[in-house]
Amino acid sequence: MIYVLIAIIVLLSIAMVYISIDFKRAKHIHEEKVNELNFVIVQLLDSQKDQIGKLRLSDELKEKLKKAREIIDRDLMAMQFDSIKTLSENNLLDETS
Repeated sequence: MIYVLIAIIVLLSIAMVYISIDFKRAKHIHEEKVNELNFVIVQLLDSQKDQIGKLRLSDELKEKLKKAREIIDRDLMAMQFDSIKTLSENNLLDETS
């Protein structure tokens, strides 16, 4: 009976050692995966910062283009009015059409 109990204790001890070793190995693998994911997260954050910077530049460019378009439209309207005024002053407008 004692031999059976000793055998059970030895088997349980071996199982405990195996579980402990397997746990340490799984913990190490988990740490490696976490480190890899942290690296990916850092890369994504850097990429996001770059994209945000590009979007800001794009928004600034849109605003500048909008202002430039307004100036050009205003200048074109002034040129058209000047042309019509000049034609009118010189009686070059065709009143039949």
